[in-house]
Amino acid sequence: MLAGMRLLLALLLAGCGASSRGPRDAGVDPRDACVGDGCAADCEDDPTAAGCACDAVNPEACYEGPPGTAGTGTCAAGLRSCEDGAWTSCESQVLPRDEVCDGLDDDCDGTADDGVVNACGTCGDDCLHVRFGHEPGDEPFDARSGDCAVRDGDLVLPEGPVPAFVWIPNTPEGTISLIDAGSRTEIGRFRTGEDAASDNPSRTSVDHEGAVYVANRSTDGRSSVTRIRARSCPDVDGNARLDTSRGRDDVLPWGEDECVDWHEAVGGRGGAANAVVYQVRPALDGALEERVWVGLENEERYVELDAHSGEATGSQADCSGCRPTGARTDPDDRLWSACEGAQVCFFDTTVPDGSAEILDLPIGSGPAVGLAVDHLGRVWVGGAVEVYDPLLGSFTEVPGVTATTLVLGYDGMIWAGGCADAASGLEGTTCRIDVDTLAVTALDAPSRGIDTNESGVWAVPADGTAGVIDPETLAVDIVLDDCNGPCLSEPDTWSGMASPVTLTTAQGRCEWRGLVRGCSEAYETWWVLSWDAETPLGSQIAVEARASREPGGLDREVFVPVASIPPDTPPVDLGDPLIGEFIEIQVTMRSTGVMPVLHSLQVRWSCVVSN
Repeated sequence: MLAGMRLLLALLLAGCGASSRGPRDAGVDPRDACVGDGCAADCEDDPTAAGCACDAVNPEACYEGPPGTAGTGTCAAGLRSCEDGAWTSCESQVLPRDEVCDGLDDDCDGTADDGVVNACGTCGDDCLHVRFGHEPGDEPFDARSGDCAVRDGDLVLPEGPVPAFVWIPNTPEGTISLIDAGSRTEIGRFRTGEDAASDNPSRTSVDHEGAVYVANRSTDGRSSVTRIRARSCPDVDGNARLDTSRGRDDVLPWGEDECVDWHEAVGGRGGAANAVVYQVRPALDGALEERVWVGLENEERYVELDAHSGEATGSQADCSGCRPTGARTDPDDRLWSACEGAQVCFFDTTVPDGSAEILDLPIGSGPAVGLAVDHLGRVWVGGAVEVYDPLLGSFTEVPGVTATTLVLGYDGMIWAGGCADAASGLEGTTCRIDVDTLAVTALDAPSRGIDTNESGVWAVPADGTAGVIDPETLAVDIVLDDCNGPCLSEPDTWSGMASPVTLTTAQGRCEWRGLVRGCSEAYETWWVLSWDAETPLGSQIAVEARASREPGGLDREVFVPVASIPPDTPPVDLGDPLIGEFIEIQVTMRSTGVMPVLHSLQVRWSCVVSN
């Protein structure tokens, strides 16, 4: 009897067209408006639930999965319709389900195949691996596979010194000479640009690898900068030999010397690149940034290039009123520029498009040509030699001395090239200045440009020779004088000629390569890299990879960057597959004063059938 009355009530409600979208008859409880077959919905909480009364014409979107999952991964909303006065079920919706290894995000959490792929990031059990290191089962690092060293099984920068170099431009002939500072002989001569007659190379800067950045002022066209390696040059054409200059009489045509890394035009036509300085600085993420700043004399500004590619970074500084003639950076990452007039320009190199400040030199100081920064951060400016203390904001004159260029020596003294000393009456010579007392010692060593490393103080006049000064005994050894006529061609050089130091384990760069045999021709090799390394601030480890069908084809392939340590943290997925059975990994370690250590490097890979 009671069941029959309820059925009659339901039929009456259906006949009245009860709907969650329209007005309801007074006194009808919406919870009783569930009229579909087998209805058990609470229509007050969800008026569009399956079976709830309706009178809608258009379908409604519906989704019964967890909030926030619709539209993520495979999950998608469906539709429900109003049929025979009641809402249908939600049709065609896709709800989260257990993750399966299908390349899709089945559980709709934003990550495809999470928890179901192997360690290589692929499906199946075919994840292979090799680990280079010194633990049981590891493949040992082989010191013969590059110029890095192995210490206690770890990969490190090499022990002991590496060669020191001096680079001297032969300005009118458009070349630059590479001098082995140990043997004091010329071991290579290189074109610096496309037009030897007008390139006009002059200013130079040498990095911690011994490579030079030479600025071509250009007397006819755009200025440029060229990077040339002193060692570890690549076999670019893959002919199994290094095509490069072997001495002063062995100059290869432009574009054929494999030690020339890159050549980049800078500024507009007639910009006159008259200052260049290499800089290495730590980035915010701890990685090393290697940069080259180029001063354009006629544009009164500096532009920044990436030291390893030559590409402009977009950073620059406006030195309006200052025509750059030479530059140095200080420990606070400021660049100090001497100007053709009696000014100095300086700016913070870490601030893109940062504003520069101009200092006027004291009256009578004459034009600033070169400058140096000492161990206290004081700036020594050429012309009539002045010392600027940034903390005090004042200049101090070195009485009776003028100089074309200045450099801080490894003995802690300031060395001046093109020096005129009133006390001795010597002109166009080399002077040593005590940084504390300002006492001047003038030597009988003609010079225009000057630079120093642990091999000695190099004094270069315009006559085609060079003098090497022992900073302890002040003895002068004339070198590069063994030619019929000048060995050098009118070098218009100033400073930045010498590699910064005789490089040791805490400073420099090295490379190591390891070969991994991946998947055969029918497969693509997907791989993941992980490592255990120490990279203190001021050091960095870069990892690259390339692949080929056969080992002999690797030299024709280009290395692809994989990881930079820091800022990357393991593991790192290569992303796109490498095509080829043989994969070569290249590790490059760099440091400016601390030791990076690579304890281990692990490669995991999986073979996937090529499409």
